[in-house]
Amino acid sequence: MLLPGIITAGLRSYYNSYNIAYWAWELECLPKDWIDAMRFVDAFMVPSRFCQRTMQRYTTKPVLTVPHPIQLDMGNVVPSKPKNGTFRVLSIFNLGSSFERKNPLAVIRGFRAAFGDEEGVELVLKTSQGKRYPQDLAAIRSEIGESPNISVIDQVWSDEQLSELYCSSDVYISLHRSEGFGLTIAEAILMEVPVIATGWSGNVDFCSPDKMSAVAYKLIAFADDDPAYHGVSDAVWAEPSVESAARELQKVRSDPAGSIKRAREAKAEFLSYLGRHTYAAALDALVRRNGS
Repeated sequence: MLLPGIITAGLRSYYNSYNIAYWAWELECLPKDWIDAMRFVDAFMVPSRFCQRTMQRYTTKPVLTVPHPIQLDMGNVVPSKPKNGTFRVLSIFNLGSSFERKNPLAVIRGFRAAFGDEEGVELVLKTSQGKRYPQDLAAIRSEIGESPNISVIDQVWSDEQLSELYCSSDVYISLHRSEGFGLTIAEAILMEVPVIATGWSGNVDFCSPDKMSAVAYKLIAFADDDPAYHGVSDAVWAEPSVESAARELQKVRSDPAGSIKRAREAKAEFLSYLGRHTYAAALDALVRRNGS
């Protein structure tokens, strides 16, 4: 979409401007059309050092890390837990963002390995775009089977509704195979929810191992028929350990006070990180680099 965007904005504006692309990507290899398009811009901004390393494989132009701006509408949300005292595990993902990459089946398996069908615990999978991806949604429901403590909410919600859901949860889990940034992980951290996540890719920039639960993984050959990855080969991504995830879930449940303390420390550290990596700082760095 880069060239149509340039033409729509006007070629005169393009030729008279210093053009910066903001690109987010989830693998260590770029598709050919992305590589071909790099010559049409002067610099790049990306949401993580993981993305930065990928871009730098293909260009000598400036590539600066600037995290996504994150803003949830808190409104009058008051942190609350399920009234029955249930320990709630939450995972949020868009089915249009690659089912294999988001890896929800591993979340279900990790939860089951940790708690089985135990009463007093529940897993909530908040999805969207299930109507566009019915086979993926069916795969999730099939994996859940008759489990009485796992539910799926496939709806598009407002920021306020999502904030309430975060606040009602005791832990957020993401067993992704790769993230360019990790937006829902970042949102959970800002909502002071303890986080369990795969310890690889974009989210490691703001997921300190001492303040969140990093799930062990091994790197495996990338395989995904999602159209977004057409033409990508020779890439790897993470296969998070279901057993490791189960152990981390049990740890969070067994130490709620310690988990909340770490979550608050993670938020403070993340806010500091965001403050050090702003658009303004990145633009200043480009100005200094270009000597004007």
